[in-house]
Amino acid sequence: MSEFSNITVSRNSIPARRVSQRDLLPSAVKSRNLGNFIFKAARLTATAAIANGEQLVLESVLTQNSGYPIFAIPFISMYVGTVAAANQLPGGSGIDESQWQFTEPRMNQEDWETAGYPQDSEYATIYVRNISAGSVSIVFVVEWKYFSPREGTA
Repeated sequence: MSEFSNITVSRNSIPARRVSQRDLLPSAVKSRNLGNFIFKAARLTATAAIANGEQLVLESVLTQNSGYPIFAIPFISMYVGTVAAANQLPGGSGIDESQWQFTEPRMNQEDWETAGYPQDSEYATIYVRNISAGSVSIVFVVEWKYFSPREGTA
């Protein structure tokens, strides 16, 4: 076995130091610091009329005071006509899904880039196309669940 006399091993090379409130380390985070950081935004609805061959684009933006970054998840439901389980698109018992094309809600990178990559805003887009359902109205119900280290108006 060869010897490596030119390699020195030093123990305790990382100095121990106190952690201040400005410089938290992951091991310093206690459960008392994790209370009240998940929030729900207000429920919003939007309605639009759509005929055969037409399409809709719904863009939803969640913005908070610029001093507080957020990370959010959009919950967007679509209904044909009125808000009822049977009218939900997709999956409602009164809906023929072959008459529709749509995308699931997606986080739109282009909107985020255009706004200059803000840490206090989230963007979601959904596309809906009426293939052959006739002239109907679509009701969108939008709610956001978001994570923020602090919420406020300061």
